[in-house]
Amino acid sequence: MKIGDEGRKWSGKTKGTFQSRCCERRTLDKYRRCGSPPPPYDVPPAIYRINTSHLRTQAHSAFERHGREGRMRVFRLGLSLAAVIAMSGILQAATRVRTFHPERIEMSESRRRDLVLGDLISVLTGPTSPTTIATEPYASSEAGLCQRDVIELKYASKRSDRADAPFQPIGIRAVSVQYHYLGHENEKSQSRLQKACEQLSDKKSYWAYGDSEHYSAGALATLKFTEDDVRNGQRYTIDCADLSSDAIQTTCENTFLSAATQITAIWRCPDQKDGCHEFTSRPYRFTIIRTYPPSLGGWPLTAIKMGYEPIVVT
Repeated sequence: MKIGDEGRKWSGKTKGTFQSRCCERRTLDKYRRCGSPPPPYDVPPAIYRINTSHLRTQAHSAFERHGREGRMRVFRLGLSLAAVIAMSGILQAATRVRTFHPERIEMSESRRRDLVLGDLISVLTGPTSPTTIATEPYASSEAGLCQRDVIELKYASKRSDRADAPFQPIGIRAVSVQYHYLGHENEKSQSRLQKACEQLSDKKSYWAYGDSEHYSAGALATLKFTEDDVRNGQRYTIDCADLSSDAIQTTCENTFLSAATQITAIWRCPDQKDGCHEFTSRPYRFTIIRTYPPSLGGWPLTAIKMGYEPIVVT
């Protein structure tokens, strides 16, 4: 075989041939020795380092097959990959969670503890029970919805050998969320919703436990629409057959309207059916199913079923 044969490829058998050809053409004089295959392209180190071994293999192949055209193609491939990596870093930086009170990082532990405890006390202004305390109401991320957090403490006796040993708080048993729906008039402005939620501190309104903001907002909106339908006497059915006659002091409708203003919990229906919601309002637990039958031309039809709250034995 002749030196300079363009059909030769880099391999163990043609190592000398490739070396001679490189030296003869003097195209790679800047490398320390001509016998080593050149890098796929001459680019800044930062760009060269981001290529994987798979890309380097492609680069060698392109260099041998197409010469300068192959090197430029691989160079553009490297630049595209670098741009993708840079864009990924920019997006991560843009979505980075904001750090609250960065000035506290360098403080002493005791000073930082005092400040955080002060923040906690400032929001724990809601109602209490023997073992719980709630935050003041604040605007939810869902339109028209307010919420407050309820902290339940865990108690135990440190002297298990004494029956009369006092119980002391040892931790937090649970943090639950209660919701109150204000309605569409407070959906447009988050600041207006925040002020309206804060005003609930001075009012005696229902607060219902729920498992998520989104589901609770939909359930409470359905409850509000259902109340309007019952008051206006349109597009609803109601069933109070599961209640005893002495529980219905006036009418089934009035029993429902009274219970709707005192709900304490929101539940998903057992079959997870769309448009179905359950509510607890002691001593009742009622179900609302909202459908859109074709016969009503797109208007909803609401079915209400009243019953007693299940008795739980502990």
